[in-house]
Amino acid sequence: MVGPMDEEPVIRPAWLVLGVVAALLVGLTIGWFAHRQPTAAPPPSSVGHPLQCQPDPAAAIEALPAGGTWKGAGCYTTMGIEITKNDVTIDGGTFEDPVVIGSPKPIKPIIRVQGSSGDTIENVSLIGTNTVGGYHGALVGEAGIDVRYASDLTVYDVNTVNTFGDGITFGFEPREPESTGAKVTGLTITNAGRQGVTVAYLADSTFTNVTMNSSADTGVDFESDEPGIGSSNVTFTGYTGAKGFTFVEALQGPCAVNASTFSGDIGDTGDAATSGKPITFTGDTVAQRRFYNGLPPGGIFVNGPGNLTISGSTFTRNPGTQAPTGPAWVVENGGQLVLTGDTFVPPLGTHDATSTVTVTP
Repeated sequence: MVGPMDEEPVIRPAWLVLGVVAALLVGLTIGWFAHRQPTAAPPPSSVGHPLQCQPDPAAAIEALPAGGTWKGAGCYTTMGIEITKNDVTIDGGTFEDPVVIGSPKPIKPIIRVQGSSGDTIENVSLIGTNTVGGYHGALVGEAGIDVRYASDLTVYDVNTVNTFGDGITFGFEPREPESTGAKVTGLTITNAGRQGVTVAYLADSTFTNVTMNSSADTGVDFESDEPGIGSSNVTFTGYTGAKGFTFVEALQGPCAVNASTFSGDIGDTGDAATSGKPITFTGDTVAQRRFYNGLPPGGIFVNGPGNLTISGSTFTRNPGTQAPTGPAWVVENGGQLVLTGDTFVPPLGTHDATSTVTVTP
């Protein structure tokens, strides 16, 4: 019987041995080179926007002559663009502002339009770094667009995202007139760090198809923080928003909101109410809160001798399982509320002895 130790040795041809050795060497070489090869660059979205964007175009835009056009394509890092000449157009581009919490002052808007007439901002996106959202008082100067004493400005198809300030501000400048004749169409605001829209000092202007996705505070705020300084003849049509409207500062003329759909409150208070200038909401759909604690005390709040008229509008309540307890309206201190052809989800509203509410089915 022959055992394993007694078997004859197997003689393999030399070419087979050499082939095996060569294969092993090739495999080791490939593995070494694969280990040494640099990893692929991360996709642009993970690099960080300031590193991948083009240089700041602010100087080129400022150097434009009156009537000049700057056409953008792709992404630009900017510390703030100013338009001060008439009939200038910015068309296209994504502008990213690297301002962060702790950045030194001054904090500038991404685009400021000041003292000029007939300018156009269109087809652009304005991006901040306020990705966590919320209000940061030291940084509210970073609006998407800030407008001061400018006339006949056109804003068309603009997106503002993650700004520390408003999506757009029509501000007050001491010793200067109000802005007039603005036409804002197709503006979309997402994650604004203060209001979606601030209408501080503006006249004879229209906002059409504005979408206000999210903001730290009010959707649209008529407020200048200056006694006796306010707006007039401003109309919103087709506004869609996650928050509503507040009228705070002294209005100089009527204001209107038409054919809009939003969730939030309507307030006519302070100097706006004292001014007595008419505010109208017509053909709107509004989702009110189910509960109200504190201010405002109701979904529609008139505090003072305001003049608010709502017609042909539908008021629902935000979704929930508990029955609503907050009033649909509260009118106090000489306020006037006129409701014509509107529908509400109870409970309805209240008013004090100095105020009037007129309801017409």
